[in-house]
Amino acid sequence: MLDCEKIRFLKYRAGRFWKRPSDSDVKGRCNVCGRGVVFEDVDPVRMRESFRCPVCDSSTRNRLLAYALGSLLGDGDTPLARMKQNRGIKVFEASGVASYCKYLSGIFDYINAQYDPAAMKKPDFDRRKFADLQGLHYPDESFDVVITSDVFEHVRFYEKALGEVYRVLRPDGLFLLQIPYNHGIEKTVTRVEVKGGGDVNVLPPVYHVGQTLVYRDYGRDLLDTMRDTGFKVEYLEIELPKYCVPGQGIIIGAKDHSFRLPRGLRSAI
Repeated sequence: MLDCEKIRFLKYRAGRFWKRPSDSDVKGRCNVCGRGVVFEDVDPVRMRESFRCPVCDSSTRNRLLAYALGSLLGDGDTPLARMKQNRGIKVFEASGVASYCKYLSGIFDYINAQYDPAAMKKPDFDRRKFADLQGLHYPDESFDVVITSDVFEHVRFYEKALGEVYRVLRPDGLFLLQIPYNHGIEKTVTRVEVKGGGDVNVLPPVYHVGQTLVYRDYGRDLLDTMRDTGFKVEYLEIELPKYCVPGQGIIIGAKDHSFRLPRGLRSAI
């Protein structure tokens, strides 16, 4: 058996493991593109990034996000490719790079902004293409949904970024947060300390795609920090065999403290 993130996942699944499927088990339907496919096991260690759809290249992490977003907005079982257009819903994503982004742009009023300090130095830079989570240039209460998928581990000042996400969300807005996260660890492990204008490695440096530095490995105190920011927080471990998604976590932050999880998400836990 393998976990979702280099065996650490086993420490907090409380005995409920998802077995790596046999060849006959990886057939299914992709809830991003909507196609019936044979999912491709491209990364035997990191299951969040594996079992790729051969049509749209969605990973298990991407399909979990698609299901959570659909469930929160109406129907988690409708593939993104078939979701009805609703430009009245404003969605902001920071540094989205996966294939699902093109579907979101066709459904919602969707801003997918990349972090590019050089581009943002220009006075006339495109506010829909570039943004800094630590200091967003959007007005208060601008968005219904904010998405960050494996981005926050790369943010230097994550508390400031959480405050900015909270600020730009509308009163009933939702924050969907995916990160490498270990619910079995109480305290977040700092890998890089920010001192002055520079970074100091406390632990051996770790880089993700594009040589992007990892500043920390998050533990449960992240949820407390989100609550201190003002969010009502739900941490979910979800398993979706029909979409070939092994059990893995996603965090939902709600600005409205009367928020309740929809049935689709409650039943998938």
